[in-house]
Amino acid sequence: MRISSKVTDDKIAEIIEKPLTELILRPSDGSVSQKDLLKVCEALKSHTSLTRLDLDSAGIGDEGCKQIAQLISASKALHAIDLQYNNITTVGAKTLAEAFQTSNSKPTIRDLHLGRNDLKSECVTAMTGIL
Repeated sequence: MRISSKVTDDKIAEIIEKPLTELILRPSDGSVSQKDLLKVCEALKSHTSLTRLDLDSAGIGDEGCKQIAQLISASKALHAIDLQYNNITTVGAKTLAEAFQTSNSKPTIRDLHLGRNDLKSECVTAMTGIL
């Protein structure tokens, strides 16, 4: 499923109702509000077959990483997460790292894309060690 417009209640209902293996969220205005990201992540927690989440250029920042971390902890099938170009700093990456360390999905994550964020080299090294 691809959402390239504003996240509406109809889109959330569609996420909940449809069996999803992939969600690509790229709003035309270039960012997702924290409120909308929370709605999307809550809706995705019910999907046991979600394997790919693509939020490239969604502008979620470190705050959004908290929502993604909760989704990681709830997921058992997620294989790929794309968070490139999201203004994520070491703070957000640490939040994700903690989720990977404590979640059931740790062994299933094969692709994590964090390119073009403001991450320090030690953070990248630490993430590599976790996955």
